Amino acid sequence: MLDAFFSTARAFNPMGKLIDWDKFMWKAIRCFISTLYDGTNPDSLNWVITLVSPYVLLETWSLNEHMVTQWAAASLAVPYSEEVGQSVVAVLLRLASIDSLQPYIPIAIWAFLKKKLSLPHKPLGRTLETSGPVVRSIQSLEDIEILKSYFLLVWSDWYPPWGFAAMCTSISEDFSGMEMKHHRRELIQQLDHVLAQLDQGLEYLQQYSPDISGPDIQVTKERYGEFRKLLLGY
Repeated sequence: MLDAFFSTARAFNPMGKLIDWDKFMWKAIRCFISTLYDGTNPDSLNWVITLVSPYVLLETWSLNEHMVTQWAAASLAVPYSEEVGQSVVAVLLRLASIDSLQPYIPIAIWAFLKKKLSLPHKPLGRTLETSGPVVRSIQSLEDIEILKSYFLLVWSDWYPPWGFAAMCTSISEDFSGMEMKHHRRELIQQLDHVLAQLDQGLEYLQQYSPDISGPDIQVTKERYGEFRKLLLGY
């Protein structure tokens, strides 16, 4: 049934634009969402919780320690697959943008970033996911592999990163010195890759992100170029 739901959603939304959930079926399923996190679910629903969570509007959840704990426990109980990993990371980065929830995200969930996953391009970019609070939260883990993996992931986006200043600070604080040379090399390679994509031009990029604009591309190129320059300076 869940596969049918997602297949219908994709058919309803073939160009990857933002879905108007109220026109789709959100009003019909909204009242059932909170029961997914009430702690009474059998193990068979862990998979459902994990894969449905990225599609749930944040304001629909009771955003508290209990919700984060239940979601994390369900996600960690599901056998790993790329689809599961993508779902977990998508929710993780949204929750990490909320200061009050960050302390309740277990390190085992943050470790999903090390899977080197790719996420689909979003119509309006990754705003919350690239915000300063998320960058600083990941810095506070003091795990360079998680931090590097986070940058490799979000620097695949074609929209400007919101947490530009926080990212610049992190490059200076966390990736300087000879011992960080191989990490800097990976990050520079990622930036070179995405800058080459951006150089393909607006018409090419709009095939995958129809709402992207020329100004978006220009700002993204400037910010990624600044990251690259900082990394090359150490």
